[in-house]
Amino acid sequence: MPIHNPQIECMSLLKQKAMQLKLLKKTLQFAYDKSPFYKNKFKGAEVSPKNFKTLDDIRKFPFTTKYDILDHNDEFLTKPKNKMLRVFSSSGTTTKGKFFYLDSKDYDEYLKCCVDCFYGIGLRSGDDIVSIMIHLGLTVAGIGIGVMSFQKMGVLAIPFGLVSDAKLAASYMKQIGSNVIYGATAQVCSFTEELQKMKYNLKQEFNIEKMIVSGSILPPRLRHNLEQAWGAEVYETYGTSEAGRTGFECQYHNGFHTFPNYVYFEFLDEKTGQPVKDGERGDIVFTILKRDSMPLIRYKINDIAAFSTKKCKCGRTSLRILGPLARAEERIVFKGFYKLYDHQINEVLHNYQDVSFDWQILIEDEEGKNTFTLKIETEKATTKTKKAIEADLIRCCESVSRGVVSGNILPPKVDFIKQGTLERNPLRKIRNRIVDKRKYKFY
Repeated sequence: MPIHNPQIECMSLLKQKAMQLKLLKKTLQFAYDKSPFYKNKFKGAEVSPKNFKTLDDIRKFPFTTKYDILDHNDEFLTKPKNKMLRVFSSSGTTTKGKFFYLDSKDYDEYLKCCVDCFYGIGLRSGDDIVSIMIHLGLTVAGIGIGVMSFQKMGVLAIPFGLVSDAKLAASYMKQIGSNVIYGATAQVCSFTEELQKMKYNLKQEFNIEKMIVSGSILPPRLRHNLEQAWGAEVYETYGTSEAGRTGFECQYHNGFHTFPNYVYFEFLDEKTGQPVKDGERGDIVFTILKRDSMPLIRYKINDIAAFSTKKCKCGRTSLRILGPLARAEERIVFKGFYKLYDHQINEVLHNYQDVSFDWQILIEDEEGKNTFTLKIETEKATTKTKKAIEADLIRCCESVSRGVVSGNILPPKVDFIKQGTLERNPLRKIRNRIVDKRKYKFY
């Protein structure tokens, strides 16, 4: 498959590092000179852009967190809001927004990155018609990434947004001739399930060739189910509200390709804060290299993954983010600091065809020990499956196993509940994956 920007995507590692060093120097100096937040942040940490001479020196600079943005949003900006072109917000649940502003130059760079992602997946002007099934409000993935990126590519897009009438959307897709679906993972899965309940033969009645999903982690079985249902190839993309679409799968589906001219990634050990080695898992921290209107330096996104700098079979040499991706905010820390991640639960459930990936964990105290109950939505699972999952949670999740042996965690329990019981947000995602009722919590 042709590469949209081979000068960047196939650049040698040595040249990548030289380019990133130059861009980081410029980014740090600009942030210090123009952003009130970073001027104060750097002074408080007793560092300045003059301290940055090698890529390793980036670790001298302080992290930025989502709480910094919530508390000091306007101080990040380098120009008045009326000089900006776009504003986006993360999909949070509080009344206080976390806003990200882009001027025309930054938005153009942002769209170039998104276009490279979709081109890398195989979308082409004149060949594809995309059905967009994602929130079209302030969140970045709808208007910012979907509608405007496809417009820049010259690809026709049908902006359904959050689909409220699956039958009507299906009718329009047939009439217009859509062959690509782009949307939030939960929304695309929900749309698929609704059509199947209405007895649509998705392979025969539609001509969907590609499905592009983002927003939620996609377990392998869920990917397989979508591909079997539609007869299409499923691609994941990686992105954040803060940076936009910064990674995509090529035809080999071997991690998310990133763009070394747009984002500088660090992968850091959870305990020590030191860089992990190629292939090891670490906390993802990024710095946006081409953004003047609202700089973001060493931003802790709370995602955990491994990485690879090895050349991919597709020919790209840029850093790849490797799965399974984990969300730190959906991480459970039990007494004794034994940790359980959402992707580990999905890996257990992958082996059981009669249960869904729609689950919630309830954590409580009992006689000085932690207990947890995994509630799973299903229509047909048996008591035998329930007992097997309880055993697998201990056998397959090392941290749970060690916690049970140490006496800090009681053996896990599984409860089956009716499909659709758990509360969803407007994006069709489970609203509260973790319900923690412990008196004393561990972080």
